[in-house]
Amino acid sequence: MSAAVAVPVGMPRHRPPVPVRGDPERLAAAARARRADWPVALVSMPFVSMAHPSIELGLLKAIAGTHGFPVDTFHLTLDFGKRIGAALYTVLSEYRGVAVGDWLFSRAAFGDAAPDPEGALLERFRSTLAPLLSPLELPADHLLAVRAEHVPAHLAELVETIPWDRYRVVGFTSTFRLGLAAATVAEVEEALDAFAARGLCCATATCS
Repeated sequence: MSAAVAVPVGMPRHRPPVPVRGDPERLAAAARARRADWPVALVSMPFVSMAHPSIELGLLKAIAGTHGFPVDTFHLTLDFGKRIGAALYTVLSEYRGVAVGDWLFSRAAFGDAAPDPEGALLERFRSTLAPLLSPLELPADHLLAVRAEHVPAHLAELVETIPWDRYRVVGFTSTFRLGLAAATVAEVEEALDAFAARGLCCATATCS
């Protein structure tokens, strides 16, 4: 005869874990149709490593797919790395000092209201940044060109080439190196119009 186990008042009783993976075949036809009408875009922005694909995007895509949601992933880190050069991108993605990545995207995000719109950061931290770029035979001022030319061109390209208006949910990975780049995309006027036309934009934080 088994003894009764007393559960102290206030202690939560054990609940069976909720399965992460779903089974779309078990959904009613109406539910499957509704979920199929909620396409999702998952986006990885700079400056995550070019050498390692986002495990978060891969997992979320696979899990959402088992629940009947169509998901596309966009590894825009690769596009930006191709634009500015893999060597420079790798240096910036591995650097843990001054927040150069946020600084590069800040002008595109905030315009004239951006902190340091004229690029004084390069003068203030030139002694730190110059040795970072010297192995690439690039002057620190090269980052001004990245900020003024490459970042706006990258944002314009992704707005023009990705059909944002077909997605109902857009999720961005976010770590301490990705936040402003992701926010910049979400604030580009054309992208906002596309998001609003279909439904909503959801920013996901997948910190690592």
